[in-house]
Amino acid sequence: MKTSVERAAAIVEIQQLAARYSLGVDSRDMEAVASLYVDDVHAGRAGRGRDALQQRYEENDSQFGRSVSTVTNHVVDIVDDDHATGVVYLRMDQQIEDGSWATLVGAYFDQYERRGGQWYFAQRELVWWFRDEPLPPAGVTRTTDFRLPFGRAQAWGTLPERFESWRRFWEHIGTPPPGW
Repeated sequence: MKTSVERAAAIVEIQQLAARYSLGVDSRDMEAVASLYVDDVHAGRAGRGRDALQQRYEENDSQFGRSVSTVTNHVVDIVDDDHATGVVYLRMDQQIEDGSWATLVGAYFDQYERRGGQWYFAQRELVWWFRDEPLPPAGVTRTTDFRLPFGRAQAWGTLPERFESWRRFWEHIGTPPPGW
């Protein structure tokens, strides 16, 4: 980015991607969600492209009822004129199969790309702090009753350990208290 105004504009445009993504998920507008990604996005076993990605989101998001997604703490790092990375926190309240609600808290680790003057998601990785139900033991993954897009297994409770600074802090201070 050449000027601070251009950098600021890019950051706002990128942050709008996360807000539009959440709105698309909650309103079940999967075409809008897929349109936020680069046109040749990798959609897992469904292949490549926005149509394949839309199919994956339709499969995933048909597994739960209503949802209310809140994205916050969106940090964006501009790499160059056409690439950026970011971390954005997510809290999702989600209606599950029995009609009750579950709360999920995680963070997206994103890669962004600008094409044709517009910013898109190039890749998103969702990592979880917790879901307000009993979690499986540390290191155990689960794919039943809640699946992530692209069929990836999820590892609950992998945050904040994912942050290198968290590990360095405890290496310096000592072992974290039990249960942390």
